[in-house]
Amino acid sequence: EFENINAEEFLKNNKKFDLIYVDPSRRKEGSKVFRLEDCEPDVTQIFHELQKNAENIIIKVSPMLDINAVINDLPQINHIKIISVENECKEMLLIYEKDREMFTVEAVELSPMHAFEFEYVSIEAALSLPLTYLYEPNVALMKSGGADIYAQKYNLKKLHKFTHLYTSDELLPNYLGRAFIIKDVIKYSKKELNKILKAGKANVAVRNFPDSPEQIKKRLKIKDGGNMYIFAATDINENKILILCEKA
Repeated sequence: EFENINAEEFLKNNKKFDLIYVDPSRRKEGSKVFRLEDCEPDVTQIFHELQKNAENIIIKVSPMLDINAVINDLPQINHIKIISVENECKEMLLIYEKDREMFTVEAVELSPMHAFEFEYVSIEAALSLPLTYLYEPNVALMKSGGADIYAQKYNLKKLHKFTHLYTSDELLPNYLGRAFIIKDVIKYSKKELNKILKAGKANVAVRNFPDSPEQIKKRLKIKDGGNMYIFAATDINENKILILCEKA
């Protein structure tokens, strides 16, 4: 059934539902917005009415929202899903379930399907220099704040407190992200790289590193492409390193 009426008026009818799904408009006066209070309807103002009408509530919001801000603005929420497709963050779902006792967050990749749900607590992963394999977390896992929790669960080590790359000596199958075999770890030096990278091509990414990928490619005189991946990063000893690897 369709009713041409705004949300605030509709909720005054006090109808009861199993589930209310809210998809607030993220446009205001012709501009895109993402903060809860700027969307229409403002769910922070009507949430009490939503609870009176349904035991389960799902609110679709922008993936740009900060999870801590959501917790502050809507403390009634007890589950958050961060959803990505082919490693592109698409949506965030704020969920209230009357019978859910613990607040959890879930990172979900839809293509291929992979999900990780965890209690939202502060954990720091153990640190290590690069080992045999390198792991780059999926964007949903990063956005969820659960990359270190995931690493702890599966015995992965982190390269640096602020370098969001992980490593292990044994390959973790079905990692929520990309897994690589480390071929070499060298200094940030064109001379060092030329000894190893004969093709002059690589796919460059940076994590906790002062130069951008374009600056690195220009300095090292390499082009995009090929099977080799170079992650420019800072290690636990504060060294600027290049990690050369191939997909596992």
